[in-house]
This record gives sequence, C-alpha cells and structure tokens, in this order.
Amino acid sequence: MTVIVGLVHKGRVHLGADSAGVSGLQLTVRRDPKAFRNGPYALGFTTSFRMGQLLRFAFEPPQPTGDLDRFMVTTWTDALRACLRDGG
Repeated sequence: MTVIVGLVHKGRVHLGADSAGVSGLQLTVRRDPKAFRNGPYALGFTTSFRMGQLLRFAFEPPQPTGDLDRFMVTTWTDALRACLRDGG
C-alpha cells in the first residue's frame, strides 16, 4: 500500500509519500521518492517504480496553456502517455 498526501496551507502546497516498496510480505525502504517536483508540477506515483523514474527524470511536462482542465486531459496527458510508452 502506498500513501501519498497533499496539503495546501497558507498558499503553499505540501506533498508527501511513504518510502515503502512492498512485494507480498516483503517490505523494502526505498531511497527514491514517490513524491517530487518536475517543472511547475508536484507529482506522486504508486505501483510502478519504473513509472516513477520516468515521471521524475524523463517526462518533460508541457507548460500550462489556456483552459487548465482541457490542457490536463489533452496536451498534458498525451505527453505523459508518450513518455511512459517510449520509456517502457
């Protein structure tokens, strides 16, 4: 199980996550974070540490433009999907 929490306090965003990697009954404390910044975004992930590596080091998120909802479900998501597809 992964825990990721976000909090907005006094105009600042705080994002945190646990550091566990779990497989069956085996737990490993990971050094790589499950929550981090990439450009103007605060990101968190679960399930795949490869996905987290790609989000952190390979994903080049586009800058927000126009209507934010439309941007996130089209331009941003298309760029993310391409990164994950290309990175395996």
